[in-house]
Amino acid sequence: MILELKNKFENLSPEEMMIARWKHEQRKDDRRLLSAIDVNMGAELYPGLAIFFAKMVLGNPAKTFYPLIDPTISLTWLYCNGCQLCPTKSSLKFKLNHYEVSNSIKGKNVACDDKMCSMIDKNSMEQECSDNICKYSMEYVFGGAMTAGNVVSDTLLINTVTGNNQTSPVFTDFVFGCGFDQYNGLENSDWAFDGSLGVGMSNLSMLSQLIASKHVKKNTWSHCFKRESKGGTMAFGEVEMQKEMKMTPLVPDSEMYKVTVVNFSIGGKPIAVDDEQETLIDISSAYNYFPDTIYTAILTEIQNAFQNLKFTQPDPFSCFLYNNGRIDDDFPVITYTFKGGVELKLSPNQYIFERSADEWCLAIINSNKKTLKNYFIITESALMGRLVVYNVGKKKIGWTDYDCECHEQSRLISHMKY
Repeated sequence: MILELKNKFENLSPEEMMIARWKHEQRKDDRRLLSAIDVNMGAELYPGLAIFFAKMVLGNPAKTFYPLIDPTISLTWLYCNGCQLCPTKSSLKFKLNHYEVSNSIKGKNVACDDKMCSMIDKNSMEQECSDNICKYSMEYVFGGAMTAGNVVSDTLLINTVTGNNQTSPVFTDFVFGCGFDQYNGLENSDWAFDGSLGVGMSNLSMLSQLIASKHVKKNTWSHCFKRESKGGTMAFGEVEMQKEMKMTPLVPDSEMYKVTVVNFSIGGKPIAVDDEQETLIDISSAYNYFPDTIYTAILTEIQNAFQNLKFTQPDPFSCFLYNNGRIDDDFPVITYTFKGGVELKLSPNQYIFERSADEWCLAIINSNKKTLKNYFIITESALMGRLVVYNVGKKKIGWTDYDCECHEQSRLISHMKY
C-alpha cells in the first residue's frame, strides 16, 4: 500500500513556518513489501519538515478522509459525526470530514462480543460496552491527550499489487475508532486532521488488519520521504532490496518503535550516552529531540568550532547569525550508532534551518521537558531521502539512502516482492 505525499503552506515565511510547526509539537505534548497495498499520502510542508497524512477512502458510497500518520498508536480513529468535543475546522486550510456510520451501507458498530473489541483491553486502551456497542478510550503517550468513542467497521478501499507493476482497487473490512469526545488538545482546530492512522505494533493496526484479511503477506511496512518535505511514498508489505539492509532490533514489549543508541558523535567526536539508551522513532513529530547532556554537548561543540558564534536562548530554538559560508559544508554531521552497527547520519541541513537572511536556528529540542524525559526522539526530518523498513514480524528496523525524489509509485512497486 503506497501513500503519495503532497504539501501545503508554501507561502508562510520561514519564521512563521518554524513557530507554527513548534506549536504542533506542543499540541502533541498537550495531547498526547510483498507489498500488496497502495495508499495515498500527503504532507503539510514546513522548511525541511512535514506532517504526514494518509488519504483513506471508506464506506459505500465512498468518502475520503485525511488522518495523520502516527506510529505511537495502533488503533486508527476518525472524528465522529455528532461529536461534542471535536474541531469544526482546521488551521491547515482544508475541510474536516467527520465519519458517520449510518451513511455507509457497509458501516456498522462493532459488537461487544466481536474479537476486535476484545483486543482493545490488550492494547493500552480502555474498553467498555453500552447497548452492545464496543467503545474505546485511548490516551496518548505525550502529555495525556485522549480520544474516546465507538469502535466501528466499514469497507476500506485499497490498491492491491497485481503484477507487472500494476495496482487494482479492492475493498476490505476495516475496524477503527469513531471519536465522539477528544480532550487535552485533540478538540482544537490548530493542526487538526480527520483523525489519526495508527501504525503502531498491535493487532489493531492497519497493517495487522491487512495481514489478517490476507491482502498483505509480510508483517512489514516502509516509507520513503522526499527531501525538502516534497512528498514521498509509504507501503505495507515487503520491499525487495537489491542488497541486504542492515537492521537494528526494536526494544521488546512496546507497541511503539523504540531502538537502542550505543554510540553518538558530532563531527566525528564521540559523546557519551547512557547504557541501553532508548530512542523513539516517531514520524508524526518533526523536530529531533535529544537528552539534556547530548543537547548541551551539541551546542558546545558547535560553539567550540565557531568561536564568534552567539546562540540565543532557546525559545524554543537556539538561533545564531552566520554568513561566512555554506551551512551544509561548514557545520558538523551528527551520527547515531545503534545496536547491530546501524548508523544514522544527520547532515547540517537536517538540523539547522534558515529563519531569515543570515539567521539560522538549530531545529533540535531538549527532551528534558518531554513526557519521555531524556529520550532521543528521531523524527521525519532525520529520515528524508531514506527508505525506512519496519519489520514488525522480526522486531527490527532499518534504513538506507534512497532516491525518493525521482521514483513514483510504479518504481517502488517494482521493488515489491511477491
